[in-house]
Amino acid sequence: MLHEAFQDQVRISRSAPVQVQGGGISMIDCDKDILIGAFERLVVLRIFVSVAAPTAGISKEFVQVQVNSGTRRCQADSGEVWKDKSQEMV
Repeated sequence: MLHEAFQDQVRISRSAPVQVQGGGISMIDCDKDILIGAFERLVVLRIFVSVAAPTAGISKEFVQVQVNSGTRRCQADSGEVWKDKSQEMV
């Protein structure tokens, strides 16, 4: 999910190029292994703090992490999924 969200942002940044003083600005593409490695490095640096450990039923991409003072999940809520499905039907 994290990699898919990143790929979407890369695609969006390339579709609307930005120029500053004649130079182009965009995001560079990144392999999934590099992205997950960078995310794990943020966990090691304690920028993200794992709230629960991965288990046999939950892979590490879906483990809850704590960011600053709030808890964030690397997973969509059922309400977000439902909202996306309803938008597709319209």
